[in-house]
Amino acid sequence: MPDELYVRVPDDLARDLDEEGIEEVEQVRSLDWLSQSAPIAVSVVGVAANLTTVLLAKDSIARFAQRLASWAAGRTRTAPGSVLTIRFDAQGPDEGSRSSIVAEVSAAGALSEADIARWTSFLAAAFTDRRDATS
Repeated sequence: MPDELYVRVPDDLARDLDEEGIEEVEQVRSLDWLSQSAPIAVSVVGVAANLTTVLLAKDSIARFAQRLASWAAGRTRTAPGSVLTIRFDAQGPDEGSRSSIVAEVSAAGALSEADIARWTSFLAAAFTDRRDATS
């Protein structure tokens, strides 16, 4: 099980994560994250965005999930009545296998602790399923 994994996130989220000490590795001008080397992608459904690769340490998963929740809540506050659908995709350990989870964030309320815990569990499982950080 690796100590770090590459994760693709929207560019503006990557800037927020940098403040948390989660470093940007590279920018990707493609939305086809499956053709790239990152085993995990976080995307906003229905919103085109360039992706940035960050290197997520296993001991930073909880901070990552909290920062993502804060970022998502901030985006919905700027557009009253909007709902932001966040999707996590992870490539599985076997060729062609993939799993995903989806969460909706509305301007009316923040994400529940249960949603954040689900994100954290999903990310932790991705670490368990991987042999090394660069595969």
